[in-house]
Amino acid sequence: MQAHRQIAIFVATLFSAYSLDSSAQMKIMSYDTPSYIELQSSEFLVYENETNALVTVVRTGDFRRSASVDYQVTESSATSGVDFKPKGGTLVFAAGESFKIISIPVIHDEEAEENETIQVLLQNAGSNVMITRAEATLIIRDVPPLPRLQIAVVGQKLRLSWSATAGNCVLERSHPATNQWETVMAAPVEEEGLFFVEEPMNEEMFLYRLRS
Repeated sequence: MQAHRQIAIFVATLFSAYSLDSSAQMKIMSYDTPSYIELQSSEFLVYENETNALVTVVRTGDFRRSASVDYQVTESSATSGVDFKPKGGTLVFAAGESFKIISIPVIHDEEAEENETIQVLLQNAGSNVMITRAEATLIIRDVPPLPRLQIAVVGQKLRLSWSATAGNCVLERSHPATNQWETVMAAPVEEEGLFFVEEPMNEEMFLYRLRS
């Protein structure tokens, strides 16, 4: 019985030492980390013959709730409606979502020109959102048009030629029955401003094309 009494006294004393006055106010520390939203890079690249440029927007910080930010795609040296299709809107990140993709349609033309640029802007951050990189440059890299492939019969061979000013092009051929393209392995010869390759003529007919 003595041992039980000692334990009871110890527990009662311990409870009394840590008991709270009913009039005391409990203060709960509250702090809120914002969502940080930014363009993943200050510079993005797309080739003119691609359908869309993809620009990544990332979020760090607080993932517990949704977050939003507006974006705008504007002209720089590229011309809206000629080199790209204008675009803007609002990106809404769901709870737990860490990135969004802005898809910008690119317009391909057949003119040889310098590389051109577009500006991508983030603005109007939503509640409890901070923008940490608001601007990026999108470079549209020009893709020169492929030269015209000319085919002529020279003796018992086919001569395939194209302009030497077109840069590095790959000559490919395909049998109509398979529709599978393969590289013509013969190295092109340069002569009088033209590249040419000669292929033996035989009963099999091939399709030929140039690829950049």
